[in-house]
Amino acid sequence: MYLRLTSHDLIKKGEFSNIVKTVNRQDRWRIETRKKTVLGKNIATTYWYPLLGNGQQQYEITGPTSVRIFTRVQFENGHTKKNYYIRVREDGYDLGTYYFQSERSTESYVVKTQKPVGKWRSMWLNIPKGKHYYTLTLPNIDDNQRQYVFIRIKEWEEEQ
Repeated sequence: MYLRLTSHDLIKKGEFSNIVKTVNRQDRWRIETRKKTVLGKNIATTYWYPLLGNGQQQYEITGPTSVRIFTRVQFENGHTKKNYYIRVREDGYDLGTYYFQSERSTESYVVKTQKPVGKWRSMWLNIPKGKHYYTLTLPNIDDNQRQYVFIRIKEWEEEQ
């Protein structure tokens, strides 16, 4: 059997237009990132939706559009790498289960727990025309449901 695999960088022209909120308007958790600047240290705060155990997050997104789902996992005592999975459903049908491996960030932490998070990982979704509901859950794989995973979704606006 002969298999040939080629790839190229995905370069999208445009910018993120807004952050998508959950349907039930869940509480967002703050993650702070210490950034080094010329004048000293600066702290950037971003807001993320927590996902834990058999909980779920649901988003209503109107297409056609593209969204990028950013994820971060909370780290516990001394670990430097973590694996985690996220299942995505569109209108009740499985789109896929995504696997991520993340390293511990030395600059970012969850304000509420004071625990570090991993570097963010992401995936793109193309949303078809019309109103659709996307549900994110943690599948029961390798103790995956015992982790805190944080989600942030941004809508992409193509450059015209």
